[in-house]
Amino acid sequence: MPGTFLYFQGKRVRKTQPATGVDVACKWKRNYGACQVDEAWFILTNLGSLPAAIPYGIASLHDAYKQRMGIEEMFRDCKTVGYDLEGVSLKGNRLIKIILLVTLAYSSAIFEGTDIRKNQVVKYVCRRQ
Repeated sequence: MPGTFLYFQGKRVRKTQPATGVDVACKWKRNYGACQVDEAWFILTNLGSLPAAIPYGIASLHDAYKQRMGIEEMFRDCKTVGYDLEGVSLKGNRLIKIILLVTLAYSSAIFEGTDIRKNQVVKYVCRRQ
C-alpha cells in the first residue's frame, strides 16, 4: 500500500538465472493530493540499507534519479547513438586507445555543454536526431 518501505537482505531472486546474495529494496511512494503512484519500486541492490538504495525525501530522490539518467545518457552516447563503441571491432591496445579518445571527446563535450548552459544559450543547441 502507498507509504510502505521494505528492505529484505540476502534474498535469492529469479527470473531466468537465479541471483543470490542481493538485497531487495521496496518503496511505494505516498499519494499526495491528486498525484497518485500506481505501483511500488522493487530495486535489487548491494548497498546494505534502504536509505542508501532509495534515498528519503524529494530532493535526494530527485538527485539520485538525475545521476542515474546522466549515466544512462552517457551509455547511450558511447554505444550506438553516439561514438558507436559497440560497432568497433578492436581488441587489446587499440581498443584501449579508442576508449581513451572517446573519453577525451566525451569530456570535452560535457565541459562545452556546461559552458553553454552557464551562458544560457541552451535553446540554440539540440541533440542530433
